[in-house]
Amino acid sequence: MAYFAGDLTLINDIQKKFGTIELTKYPKLDILKYKILYKFVHSIKLHEPLNYINYNKEEAIKILSEELDWESYGAKHHESNATKFFLGYWNKYKFNHDTRKG
Repeated sequence: MAYFAGDLTLINDIQKKFGTIELTKYPKLDILKYKILYKFVHSIKLHEPLNYINYNKEEAIKILSEELDWESYGAKHHESNATKFFLGYWNKYKFNHDTRKG
């Protein structure tokens, strides 16, 4: 498993502030390596099928609500109390990282 730009920025920042050992074996993949090294240097074809779908968030919410009685969690990644606490509180106050700001 690899992590992309946003996650990698957070991981590197946490490591810089609190890390005590080098993360030599931790799987990391930034956007530069992903887009340039793999795609152009190594000619690895990247399949990103969701980039070809015409997606309308409001329409998707309407369909989910009407056809499946789906209800919004209220905020991004608040599906469970664990993610709600970690992303809504812990990251913000412990690491000064607010996922809503990118």
